[in-house]
Amino acid sequence: MPSLTDITGFKVNIQTPPKRIVSLVPSTTHSICELGRQDALVGITNFCNRPASLWKNVTKIGGTKTLSVEAICKLKPDLVLANKEENTKKAIEALRNQNISVFVAFPQTVEQALFDLRNLGTLLHTPKKARTLVDKIQNKRKKRSAFRYVYLIWTNPTMSVSSQTFIASILKEIGGENLFSGKERYPTVQKIPSDIDALFLSSEPFPFKEKHKRILSEQFHIPMEKIHLIDGAHCSWHGTNMQYALPYLHAWRDTL
Repeated sequence: MPSLTDITGFKVNIQTPPKRIVSLVPSTTHSICELGRQDALVGITNFCNRPASLWKNVTKIGGTKTLSVEAICKLKPDLVLANKEENTKKAIEALRNQNISVFVAFPQTVEQALFDLRNLGTLLHTPKKARTLVDKIQNKRKKRSAFRYVYLIWTNPTMSVSSQTFIASILKEIGGENLFSGKERYPTVQKIPSDIDALFLSSEPFPFKEKHKRILSEQFHIPMEKIHLIDGAHCSWHGTNMQYALPYLHAWRDTL
């Protein structure tokens, strides 16, 4: 029986196309739809907002970390798609204990995300569409000159991302060199060198706004012109969204 193994070592049967899918990851939900399997989605999280048409038509099963195992079981899915970091190990194990197939991914680089997109195509029985999108994304990659940055995702406390994240990997595609290269994935920020080239304020998970630019400029003594609001989805959503993220990021890079 053909199967596909996820990062936890769990094998999922891929003999027949899934007919009832629950997605626990917003970027994966988006990818499922772009691969033409929106019809199979029976459950999504409260944060799965793309495409907007899903919101009214598909059952919500809670947040990515506060999902309802009971609600998912009632949907009788033949495939649940999860992420090691975005979802809890406890929830994944609880679903598997109910004999539900849960495929877990955790891409930390652009290369891993492309590999996972191919896997998603295999799981959904849309391998040709997945390969076409992977090729499209590959064609949007190009080398850029280096610049030094800090990328903020939270305030009070101020938090950034390390180089061990997908965010850092996709920013590297436009020449970004992350100032935080340690092993801690989301370090608390105490100081930021004033000679950095860019301080990014992400739109998610904390929704930074224009007013925060002045606040952080004064807090860290960074010139206002170096502080930029940036679309967090285009920096953190792996999967098919990369076809939109790379042009968006390259366009920003052209302004630096």
